[in-house]
Amino acid sequence: MLEPSETLMPVADGLEDTMAGAVTTAGLSLLEMSEQRPTLVVFLRHSGCPFCIEAMADVARQRRAIEQSGVQVVLAHMGPEPAGEIFEANGVGDLPRISDPEQKLYRAFGLRRGNLWQLGGPKVWWRVFQALSAGRRVGRVVGDAWQMP
Repeated sequence: MLEPSETLMPVADGLEDTMAGAVTTAGLSLLEMSEQRPTLVVFLRHSGCPFCIEAMADVARQRRAIEQSGVQVVLAHMGPEPAGEIFEANGVGDLPRISDPEQKLYRAFGLRRGNLWQLGGPKVWWRVFQALSAGRRVGRVVGDAWQMP
C-alpha cells in the first residue's frame, strides 16, 4: 500500500513559496487552504474569455458534488480585486479567489502563454462558435489574453 506522501505529486521548485504568497479573498494563503483539505484551483484566462465564463458556470453547476467530496474550490485570475461582478454573474462570487496579475501562480503551476495556433486555430474558433451559440459572450480583456488556463 502506498504511503500518503507517495500519492501526492512532487512540489515544483518555488511552488510552495508562491502558494504561501498567494492570499485568497478568504484571507488564507493557497498553501494554508491546501494544507486544510484538497483544493481545486481553477485558473482563468481573462474576464472576457467565453471559455472561462463556461468554466465558472461548470464549477457553479458541479459545486455541490465537488464540495461534498471534500474538495474546496479556489479561482485564480489576473484581474484586480475586487473583481466580484464577473464571478457573481456566473454563480461563483462567494468562492475564494486569488488575484495574480503578475502571473506568478500561473508560472509556478507550469501554465505557459499560448501561441497563435493554440489561441486562434480552427479548433479554438469552433469552440468559440459553440460557446457563443450557448449564450456565452466575448467580453473586455482584463489580464493576459495569451495566458493559458
